[in-house]
Amino acid sequence: MSEVGIEGQKRLLQSHVLIVGAGGLGSPLIHALAAAGVGHLRIVDCDTVSPSNLNRQTLYQVADIGKSKAEKAGTWVKAFYPECRVEACSEYLGKKHLTGIDIAVDAVDNYRTRLLLDRLTEEAGIPMVHGSVSGLIGNVATFVPGRSRYRDLFGNPDDDSEKAPPQVLGVTAQTIGSIEAAEVLKQILGLEGNLSGRLLTADLRTYDFRLFDLP
Repeated sequence: MSEVGIEGQKRLLQSHVLIVGAGGLGSPLIHALAAAGVGHLRIVDCDTVSPSNLNRQTLYQVADIGKSKAEKAGTWVKAFYPECRVEACSEYLGKKHLTGIDIAVDAVDNYRTRLLLDRLTEEAGIPMVHGSVSGLIGNVATFVPGRSRYRDLFGNPDDDSEKAPPQVLGVTAQTIGSIEAAEVLKQILGLEGNLSGRLLTADLRTYDFRLFDLP
């Protein structure tokens, strides 16, 4: 592709991406970034694979039930893309996970972790690509330190942090996770038309996609 070229591939190879969440959004995201040639992925997820995950979390199989998502995701990447350096962190997100990172990706299903990542990326001065899904609806945005923050758009819903994750159809997570991956690649490559300071909403019931400028 002319938009990428040799220099772009080198930039991807040298990039270091933090992915928080290796579930429904994280599965297509991890796959796409490794396949595109991103050189270093750090995957953070403290959860284990459960039977209800398998309809949308495509990195896993029945034999993986009860095992660490981060570790199994890392094993999957190494099997298919051995040139990609993978760090599998089966633990809660912390400040240490942002060390050396170029861009962070929110692929989680709860507000508490999302708000924590929002704060940590702001402190570290790196962009955060956000994705969320519910049913057949999803959002993608890129929050840039000094310009926009997740909590300014969605508030600080602490009371909702312990609610069960939203129900979602597998294709919604795959679609939004793939758009998140595209956004990460565009950010690394410096391509125009990215979502810096913008929110993309996608309604797969009606195929209505809309773009909004963030305040």
